[in-house]
Amino acid sequence: MNFSDLIILDVDDGLTIEEAKKVFMQFDYIIATTKSHQKEKNNKVCDRFRVILPTDKSIHLNKLEYSKMMEEVYQDYPFVDTVCKDASRFFFPSKDSEVYLHNGFCN
Repeated sequence: MNFSDLIILDVDDGLTIEEAKKVFMQFDYIIATTKSHQKEKNNKVCDRFRVILPTDKSIHLNKLEYSKMMEEVYQDYPFVDTVCKDASRFFFPSKDSEVYLHNGFCN
């Protein structure tokens, strides 16, 4: 059975990394910049990154259930790129990523 123990959010615009650190401060997270971070894309230069949220339990959902779960998540975080709600979307990290780790449950 397929499962995940991470929720990955794609932020391409509308939030800086510093703002994301505040939004997700109550959670454990990893923020990693993408290959298009601070590069011109769609006539705009801005922070582009992923927020990786580990879950305390594995998520066992089929593709439809996973997409519905992600739609619920996006309601709380409207700055996230909603194209990535599909379970088949794969996260390709950049070798040049800036990475920020935070242990929100420990603070």
